[in-house]
Amino acid sequence: MKKWLPLIVIGLALAWLAPSLRPAADRAAGFAAGEFGRLPAMYKGRFQPLDSVARNSLLQLREKQTLYLPEEKRALSATEWLMEMLMNARQADQRRPFRIDHPELIGLLKLPQK
Repeated sequence: MKKWLPLIVIGLALAWLAPSLRPAADRAAGFAAGEFGRLPAMYKGRFQPLDSVARNSLLQLREKQTLYLPEEKRALSATEWLMEMLMNARQADQRRPFRIDHPELIGLLKLPQK
């Protein structure tokens, strides 16, 4: 028994650590959104990752860092949103990233009151 105890402990430790060693899967239709988000971009005079540029842009438009898609019942991350804006403009034109809260603007645009 003393001979097998260290092997059992090592086996349990490896089984516990193995799931954390796998890279997380990106949901953006087979694209590596995480890797895309790490690419550098010059924005406002300094280099930033594209993920930061996407999150800041979405914060200005929506006051949130994600875009909820009710027809798909999931949220689109800021990086996935930027990828869609740059690579699939037709589909991106169908999204509604702008948040409209002002009652007069809602009336002018003849949008449904919430």
